[in-house]
Amino acid sequence: FHIHTDSKGRIGIATFGGGLDRAVENEDGSFSFRHFLNNNYSIRQMRVISEDKNGMLWCGSDDGLLVFHPDSLINDPTRYYHYNYQGGQLKNNEVRALLYDSKGNMWIGTAGSGLSVCKPDNDYESLSFQSMMTENGLVNNTIQSLVEDRFNNIWITTEYGISRLLTRNNTFENYSFSIYGLGNAYCENSACMNDYGELIFGSNHGLIVINPSTLKKVAFSSPIVFTNLTINGIETNASDKEAPMLQSLSYSDKLILNHKQNTFSLDFSTFNFSEADMTKYSYILDNYDKKWSTAAKENKASYKNIPPGKYTLRVR
Repeated sequence: FHIHTDSKGRIGIATFGGGLDRAVENEDGSFSFRHFLNNNYSIRQMRVISEDKNGMLWCGSDDGLLVFHPDSLINDPTRYYHYNYQGGQLKNNEVRALLYDSKGNMWIGTAGSGLSVCKPDNDYESLSFQSMMTENGLVNNTIQSLVEDRFNNIWITTEYGISRLLTRNNTFENYSFSIYGLGNAYCENSACMNDYGELIFGSNHGLIVINPSTLKKVAFSSPIVFTNLTINGIETNASDKEAPMLQSLSYSDKLILNHKQNTFSLDFSTFNFSEADMTKYSYILDNYDKKWSTAAKENKASYKNIPPGKYTLRVR
């Protein structure tokens, strides 16, 4: 899955099924291999290797993180630190991507639980991790690759979509670069930066190449339009006998519902189909809801048995 050369020139190979292999060059130029970290099935499913400033290697597996110094592991194959979900350190055991950045942070991409970050010092027995997920702005929780650009921002490719983490304020910007659906589904461990500062990402529809220094995020805001009203499970139009509006829903500014129409749902849209897969909505019914709903792709607000009163539905 991954080949890594450490700071001393030693080659480590993350194998998906055989754990970690260390390539040892023989006098005749051939290589022999020593096998490590293969004591259980999940650990043997190894995907990625990274190294921090202390010369410690971090290996991502299907059983979380394994951290060790190569010299110590060679002398004693049981000398490593293990961090995973069962130990309470990670949100998910399946680690797919690792990145040690220029500020000394180790970024960990998981399959299903987003991104985690750790700043190791010299105490590897009690590392702490902070997690970031879609609820924090990440485009998708299944991370495929990680790469740092020249501006110290972290680019995250996912199962669908790309996020850029602006490290100056820990906020995300999300992108959909391809007009093809498969072009926004990215491949595992297939991201890098070339000598010109361009970022190259492998997708299911070929390569995506971008230059962060010239990338501009288009400021485009489409108005939200209410498109459909359903009352008690039945779609309602202005022409219906007991319709709560006099004209089409998209042109109505209020609805007057009788006491039998207290269960309803409203559909809405921006009609910006170029970013339909990236658009998320949140809504609140003033005088009823206590807080905004969690941002989601679903463009529908549903309510059941609403008591009599005057309410305002707001969508963003």
